[in-house]
Amino acid sequence: MSREATTKLLEMLDDGILDKDLLILACVNYMSEDDVAEMCRLNGYFEHEAEEDETDDETIAERLEYLRGELQAERISMGELAELQGLAAHIAPDDVELLEPAGVPEFVTRDDIIRLVQTYCADLHESGREWTTEDAKHIAAWLNRDENPGGLFRFIDEKPGDWRVGYKTKDGREWFHILRQMRNKPGSGLLENLRKQDR
Repeated sequence: MSREATTKLLEMLDDGILDKDLLILACVNYMSEDDVAEMCRLNGYFEHEAEEDETDDETIAERLEYLRGELQAERISMGELAELQGLAAHIAPDDVELLEPAGVPEFVTRDDIIRLVQTYCADLHESGREWTTEDAKHIAAWLNRDENPGGLFRFIDEKPGDWRVGYKTKDGREWFHILRQMRNKPGSGLLENLRKQDR
């Protein structure tokens, strides 16, 4: 089948005769919704959204293992990389294989750790599930990446009004009460697992 019209349109784009944005609008306005959806599916344009929906049914740990497999097979998509970056706070602090592609630097700053703790707690709050000892240990593991984990915890705990901490994440999600609950519950796994400062 000859693609004369397609070839002509592409040549007009190359020659600057047509504006690509106007051509895109003309195409999607002409195509049926089913045609647009099929084109997007075939090209993986909505891959990230579909994977977010799947995360509701899967545990985050299962999703991270799936993404690990895609990385190891060297077939991870851009949408999956974006998803991995969104799950960075849920990756174990010593899991370099996932942390690096998730955009977490090898040497994290205090501000990085604060952001990761905030995100993890905000995700817990939004999920509606009760936090567990494993969640508290995960947060302790992130705090242990600092040279003075207890000092960093006290800073976060005592200065929620500081611009680096705050009661909400930068995108306005609640998080601080989760950390307070962990601190206030004896045997939660948070304080017990903080590394003592090296002397």
